[in-house]
Amino acid sequence: MTIMVEDIMKLLSSLSGERKMKAAVKHSGQGALVTGVVAFIGDHNGAAPAEQQRLFNEATAIIRYLEWTQTVQLTTLVMGSEALQQQLLAMLELRAEIQYDH
Repeated sequence: MTIMVEDIMKLLSSLSGERKMKAAVKHSGQGALVTGVVAFIGDHNGAAPAEQQRLFNEATAIIRYLEWTQTVQLTTLVMGSEALQQQLLAMLELRAEIQYDH
């Protein structure tokens, strides 16, 4: 299976969108920061392609055992697993903190 960067970015956008409100309440605005990082990563200019590759690499390490062929299928599998959601959100939050600190 060929994993596409775009598929992973769509998954991360969906996941961050689903959790935006909960994260914003829990972390006092960090949910918006995570969503902002994903939006920034979606931009194909400047440093964003390198950051996309980092996110892609980290996300695929988390979901490497899932079998999927389409973004919708991948998203459904991840949304059905609280553990995968938590791992991906933790990865996004770390990336958001790194982006925010720079």
